[in-house]
Amino acid sequence: KWILRATIHTESFRSLVENVRIGKTGQVYLLNAEGVFQTSPRVNGAIMDRSSYPMEPYHEEPRIRTLEGLKDAQGQERPRQIACEAWLQSPRWLLVVKQDYDEAFADVNHANTWTLVFLHLSAASILVVTVFITRHMITSIKRRDAEADRLNQQLLQAGKLASIGELSAGVAHEINNPLAIILTERQLLLDAAAQTTIT
Repeated sequence: KWILRATIHTESFRSLVENVRIGKTGQVYLLNAEGVFQTSPRVNGAIMDRSSYPMEPYHEEPRIRTLEGLKDAQGQERPRQIACEAWLQSPRWLLVVKQDYDEAFADVNHANTWTLVFLHLSAASILVVTVFITRHMITSIKRRDAEADRLNQQLLQAGKLASIGELSAGVAHEINNPLAIILTERQLLLDAAAQTTIT
């Protein structure tokens, strides 16, 4: 009697999955419905070993998950990871693409860091320019205020001189009136004296 046993050719899957390299911590592997490795992971495990990956029921659409609190074979807690999973139709295996969260978002974090640096430098530049412009404006305003005070002093002196001139004119007018009357009376007296002498 012969027993014919058929299985899939795992080398095809392994050549497709195990040779994928994603950064330093990224890895791609296949799990069956019980969470057993069907290909050798890049780190922490071997084919036909049980994986520590948290299995979920079958779903048709690919999902992205953030994994925290996972432990390796030695029981040490692994860093936070991001994983994309998709179920294959036949055989019903789970394709897992996994990478450390910090490495996956290193470029984003780098861009955010440089953005913050640029924003801080821009804010500092704006502050410095604002301080210089404000000082320049304050200096200009002080200079204009000093010029205005000088002009006000000149106007005040001119006003005083004008007041003195008006006072002098008033005093002269008050002196001229009696003198004119005296001179007129004198002339009248002289004229009267001259007429009496003739007669």
